[in-house]
Amino acid sequence: MIGSFYVGYTGLTANNKYLNIISDNIANVNTVGFKAELPVFEDILQSAITSFTKNGTPINFEMGGGEVLASTIKNFSQGIFMQTGNSTDLAIDGKGLFILTDGETTFYSRNGEFRLDPEGNLINPQGLRVLGWKLDKEGNMIGALQPINIPLSMNPNQTSEIRINEPSNLDASSPILMDTESKKLIKFNPADNEAYSRVESITIYDSLGNSHLLEFYFEHIGENKWYTYLMLDGKEIEFKKIDSNGNNHYLGGLMLEFDNEGKLANIYYSGLVAADSNNNPIKIDLSGKTDTTASFEVSKIDTNYNINAHTNSTIHVKADYKTDTLIFYDSNYSSSELSESPYILEPGTIKIKIKDLTLVDDGHGNLFKLVDSNNWIVDKTVEFGTVDYSKGIMKFIRTNLDSTSTEIEFKLLKVRDSNGRELYGKIQETRTVSLDKDWMLPFDPKTGANKLQLNFDFSKITQLASTYMFFGYQDGNSKGDLMNISVGEDGSIRGSYTNGLTIPIARLAIALFKDTEMLRRAGSALYLPSSPTYTPIIVPGGVISRIRSQMLEASNVDLAQEFINLMVAQRAYQANARVISTSDQVLTELINLKR
Repeated sequence: MIGSFYVGYTGLTANNKYLNIISDNIANVNTVGFKAELPVFEDILQSAITSFTKNGTPINFEMGGGEVLASTIKNFSQGIFMQTGNSTDLAIDGKGLFILTDGETTFYSRNGEFRLDPEGNLINPQGLRVLGWKLDKEGNMIGALQPINIPLSMNPNQTSEIRINEPSNLDASSPILMDTESKKLIKFNPADNEAYSRVESITIYDSLGNSHLLEFYFEHIGENKWYTYLMLDGKEIEFKKIDSNGNNHYLGGLMLEFDNEGKLANIYYSGLVAADSNNNPIKIDLSGKTDTTASFEVSKIDTNYNINAHTNSTIHVKADYKTDTLIFYDSNYSSSELSESPYILEPGTIKIKIKDLTLVDDGHGNLFKLVDSNNWIVDKTVEFGTVDYSKGIMKFIRTNLDSTSTEIEFKLLKVRDSNGRELYGKIQETRTVSLDKDWMLPFDPKTGANKLQLNFDFSKITQLASTYMFFGYQDGNSKGDLMNISVGEDGSIRGSYTNGLTIPIARLAIALFKDTEMLRRAGSALYLPSSPTYTPIIVPGGVISRIRSQMLEASNVDLAQEFINLMVAQRAYQANARVISTSDQVLTELINLKR
């Protein structure tokens, strides 16, 4: 009889703990990310005796000892989402937990109530840092799992790359800019809107974050051919080409040639390359290889000068060609073909070992004049040879020459730069180059900032009979301060800055445990693994669950269910208390038998 007291006591104890669980669930009905606890009751077996009848039928006599609340389990069902409007408030839609750290211990939580500290670290209310991966400028994850830091400001970034992206287009139906009277191409003049076909612009930045206006002028010069000039802050500039040997070549402009499908096929450059005052020779390879030189310094060239040939200087050119085709690019933008073997321009005369190719002049002793440094002085092979001083063109003719002894003399071009210094130069043939990021623009911003060197990519521009379109990209920026952040469903975090840029910064990490009972509560809606051997699967956000920005996951406590559980626990407690009181009455009756 005494045993019934203890059985009732176990019921009181178990249901008292149950009441504690219920009250804890109810108390956390407003705790973000809280997961309700459920009780696990087990019976207590006091004794079990089994006997058998004569025919072998078992007879069990079992005495229970009451109940015990053996454990609790977590209800990890999805809680409802609460809209907050705060971009750093995050909720997980699906399985998984956020990963946080204090620098030593790793915690897990469904509470996405995050904010930025003064250093830009993404933290929870307890100051734990949220973990994830850094993103590069293309949005790809880089590096190892680490605390997420949001830059609160963006330093100035000097422009280094400029791309013309799809669907940029030059209108193939636009008229060719030809003077109707002289039948010559109209000379480019940025001040005359009839001297170019189209102008587009893009803003670039120097190392101090100062902005500069870069303008692209396009001139339609022939079927499928366009010439492009650049103006920076209202001043015409020149390209610089760096060959495979690291040598610099300053160029007056670029010609874009398109195929019949409107795709960019070739880029040609023109200009005059000047050697230093010691007249170090510049070697040219007509087979299409790059220019080379031992050591020389290119001086600044004034684009508005006239170049005059003088009789007191000559250039020696030695060549050994296997064909008689030598076609150069001229001032009328004709295409060029280059013969196969290399030749070298050196002081002296030209010796040609081809029996049917020579050069002629006008025979009157006139000085040759090149009126535009951006144009070529040699035209394609024609039936008769002439020298056109107004256009700056020499033309080849065919004749029979002694292939072993014929020598033809070229005149050296003497050029003065904008400072009046004399430069030594030579004829520069047109070159075909690759279309990808092959062009550089040197630029001194004159603001105390570092000199700029810009890479250009024209490969995506097309020429179709449709409207002009221009989509330019440049990788520079001015200084900017963080305005806000946004978080995508894949957990990618992007920052928007006052300089107008929005950049990818980081991507949230999500931990997935095979069994949530591997976790134990650590307070503040945090969890720790029950054992160090329990390790989660860590994946980026968006893989196994979606991230909801500007939302928080509410507690999944069902208040109505908890009230029902509360009444059940109350009745169970009262019943077990009645067991004890009844047992006491029975014991009292037993004692009264003696009276």
